[in-house]
Amino acid sequence: MWSFEVNDILLRLRNEGETRYEEAGVAFLSEHSTALGSDALAQLFVHPVQCQTTYWQRMNEDAIEPRTRTIGKNSDLVYNQIAEAFTRSDVGVQDPGWVVVPSDFDSDQVGLLYGILQYKRVRPRGFIDAAVVAGSRATVSDTAFYIDLQLQRTVVTQLYQHDGEIEVVTVKSLPSTGYLQFVQRWIDAVAQRSLDESRFDPRVSGTTEQQVFDRLSERIDSGNELVISVEHNGETRSTSLLQDELATNAIDIYDRILSECNPGTHLLLGEHAIRLPGFLEYIAGSGRTAEVCPSDGVIDAVARMDEHFPDDADVELHKSILRPSGSTTSIRSRPIAEKSDQIKHTHAPTHALLGDAAYPIGMERSISFDSVEVCSLFREDGEVTLRPHDGRETYVNGKSIQGNTIVACGDRVRIGPDSHDAKEIVLIRVVDNG
Repeated sequence: MWSFEVNDILLRLRNEGETRYEEAGVAFLSEHSTALGSDALAQLFVHPVQCQTTYWQRMNEDAIEPRTRTIGKNSDLVYNQIAEAFTRSDVGVQDPGWVVVPSDFDSDQVGLLYGILQYKRVRPRGFIDAAVVAGSRATVSDTAFYIDLQLQRTVVTQLYQHDGEIEVVTVKSLPSTGYLQFVQRWIDAVAQRSLDESRFDPRVSGTTEQQVFDRLSERIDSGNELVISVEHNGETRSTSLLQDELATNAIDIYDRILSECNPGTHLLLGEHAIRLPGFLEYIAGSGRTAEVCPSDGVIDAVARMDEHFPDDADVELHKSILRPSGSTTSIRSRPIAEKSDQIKHTHAPTHALLGDAAYPIGMERSISFDSVEVCSLFREDGEVTLRPHDGRETYVNGKSIQGNTIVACGDRVRIGPDSHDAKEIVLIRVVDNG
């Protein structure tokens, strides 16, 4: 069984649990050749115009610049790196396997990736959302947010657990919050310290800036103090910084990421997000808890997915996964006044439909009519509860309620008396696959 993990910071191909390929999703294009992975990273600041860092994120047929005689589109680079990964491994063309993709990949991107794999004669059994893989063994009582750091963006995915199944609720892709944006902040911090100490700016050339990038990448999680040495004109200049100083330069990006995660929620951190200096401490200071998702959790997740699907099953993108039996969860409770009269539904609602717009409920969702808040919906213990606001007549399926009330898919919530212009909230469940 093989697995291919799509994260452009570090693309990873495993076979039978053993890592066969680990390289960054970066390409360097010259007139006569194409370099991928670490060879391309070594040129990132020396020849930035010739480096490509977004082709895995874009996953489309758009043209790139510069181009070569054989490579002119994002998909060409994706194909070349897939070909390199599988050529280096001992995966057979008929061997079963799974592809783990970022949560913000849409059906067109997955379809293109599937086509590229088929052209290479690799036939995956299916595609799995990276967030549900991370959540399959994590501590999720009812909802959690998975933070997946990529090269040029961070993907924040809200997960929901119900009856032992983890599923995706909402996905937010945050541009300009990726690893390369953090690195640029850290390089600027190193440069400022170097200027203060010796009036030398390591950004003086692409070669010296590349050295700072390389040293930071090697040592970012090696200890509290980082010593960065740069060679220039036959001299070696060294500058030291503390992790706290690097974290200070990234606070606004941390803020932006956490603004997509409801206050007080549990966070799941991917293997790259955990390396960010001071990020865990910043999360704790925000009143949230965090858990690191081990990278080898993919091995268990793909094995369990493979068990549940027959050999002739259709190839799909799976946005949910069953948790292993016996896995632990943290259960919280809240007293509820009453339950609404409702048809029996097997799942709690995920969205509130107002007119033609569906709003994700998440941990809590305030509902407003004409810019005035009229009620709130919140999710806990696998159920969604309606909290009416004081002084507002609130009805669920035509029945007046006075306190917190558990609601279900299909329920209709009305604020105020019944009339021809009364506004209703319809509770629905949005799914990506059956």
